[in-house]
Amino acid sequence: MKDRGKMESAEYHETKIHGQREFPFNIYPCSIPGDFKNVALHWHEEMEITLIRSGAIYYDIDFETFSVEEGDLLLISPHMLHSAHEMPGKDMVSDSLVFHL
Repeated sequence: MKDRGKMESAEYHETKIHGQREFPFNIYPCSIPGDFKNVALHWHEEMEITLIRSGAIYYDIDFETFSVEEGDLLLISPHMLHSAHEMPGKDMVSDSLVFHL
């Protein structure tokens, strides 16, 4: 098991609020490289589910790199470090649902 203190480093803590009491989640559409070239390494206190709608991308989750493509579903537990970066020559479109458990 990884050192949780290292995984929860304050410098990577995303402080964005993902929803309110009445609406406890947010949906984030994303296009890479359209919207961003990558998603920076971060963690948050909420659960995240990401559906890769089209294309392919690299996801780093808990210090392991995964090659994901259209139709893949990612489940990212609270407090887990994660990031995404483009595959050369590939585009990617995804939807992420970030919510409080």
